[in-house]
Amino acid sequence: MFFLIRAVPLRRVLFAAVCLAALAGAAVLGVSSRRARPAGAGAFPEAGVAFLRGFGWRAEPVPEENGAFTVPERFGAVYGAYNALLREQGYDLRPYAGKTVRRCAYRVFDYPGWEGEPSVRAHLLVYDGRVIGGDLCSLRPDGFMAGLLFCAASAAARTAARA
Repeated sequence: MFFLIRAVPLRRVLFAAVCLAALAGAAVLGVSSRRARPAGAGAFPEAGVAFLRGFGWRAEPVPEENGAFTVPERFGAVYGAYNALLREQGYDLRPYAGKTVRRCAYRVFDYPGWEGEPSVRAHLLVYDGRVIGGDLCSLRPDGFMAGLLFCAASAAARTAARA
């Protein structure tokens, strides 16, 4: 009997451990996205800046984009992968399948390693005045997509990859 053992680089193991520790710490401290609902949730898109500030992000007060879309009934590969990212943060788009959702995109100024970069955005998905999901991303081809919860190791890895 043969076993294939693949060595995992120590940097990847440490990266995963730090991210998991950060998420666990956020959940223990009550910073999880399920609890972080903005006051006056019906005041979107204005309330989005305060919501993002609750995660430590500094965003432009007026969204770059404020539109709506319908969440598909069935998730293909793209929506499945995006929903996996949302579920890591405590959100889930499945209950909103077939529903029209508002999407607000805010320019973020302080993503580590991308400070001042005009392509960094925070997307908030809002249904019935409540945030039901969100992400941070760069619109550049060499960009990234991440959850709203800050993970220093994840940001450092993306910054190193850019260099």
